[in-house]
Amino acid sequence: VVRVFYLYIWRPVWKPRLCWDEALVRYYLHFGSRAFVADALEKTIDRVVDLWAGIFLGQSALGIYSRAYAFATYPRKLLAAPVHAVAGGTYAELKGERLRLSQSFFRINAFLVRSGFLFAGVLALIAPELVLLLGEQWHAMLTPFRLMLLFVLLDPIKTTVGLLFVAVGQPQRLAWSRAVQLSVLLVGLFLLGTIWGINGVALAVDIMLLVGIAIMLWQSRRFVDYSVWRLFAVPLLAFGLGMGATLAVMPAVAVQSPWLAAFIKLLIFSAVYLAIWLLLEWQDALRMLQTVRSVFTK
Repeated sequence: VVRVFYLYIWRPVWKPRLCWDEALVRYYLHFGSRAFVADALEKTIDRVVDLWAGIFLGQSALGIYSRAYAFATYPRKLLAAPVHAVAGGTYAELKGERLRLSQSFFRINAFLVRSGFLFAGVLALIAPELVLLLGEQWHAMLTPFRLMLLFVLLDPIKTTVGLLFVAVGQPQRLAWSRAVQLSVLLVGLFLLGTIWGINGVALAVDIMLLVGIAIMLWQSRRFVDYSVWRLFAVPLLAFGLGMGATLAVMPAVAVQSPWLAAFIKLLIFSAVYLAIWLLLEWQDALRMLQTVRSVFTK
């Protein structure tokens, strides 16, 4: 009620008027039908895992998976959601300018990849302490939680590529990739989930996500130009060196408190990861920081 009063009555930003434009209506119905199919497939993918786990593995396994999925997607909700809120509009504004659209696409996804690898490494290392915080009854979620951390790495990119397809008027590409993902997911659930239980379910979801990302990045080259190597090489190297340094140092550190151990792991991994990133991409890092600073100082 407040929104309608403010935007349409008190200070209207748009004054609706009745008219009929057959070509415009046909365009919206054609575009909307394809976007509707894509959204319906996305919701089906999100729900089918819960349904399958509840039916074939039981309520306890469903609870473990749901908790692991929720923890693995927290970084996406906290960090990627604000980016997604503006990425679609940015792509739509630049859809007629391939160079600027490509630059925007790469910078948005480069930020999500680098922050995603950082969060994934931290969560993978402190996962035992997080499970301990929840209680011993949730110890079984440790492995599926670590397997689900692929979501932290790739799911935000999947969303931004989907926004690109919608912005350039090609939602059917998004629908097609999600249809393939759903098929892969169903096969993976029955093959891997039946054999390895909830861990197999997590693997099936990871494979589904990898297939979807590969298809969507391949299709995105029709509209933008970018280097996959440049997008992933530096954060992957920083991730590997950060994990290696942390796992090498921790056995030599005699720490009794699990919370202190978690803090030390977080500190070592973050320091190595950020050092490698700044060393190899300091110009891009400065550009990102300047962009964020300009947003908050306006």
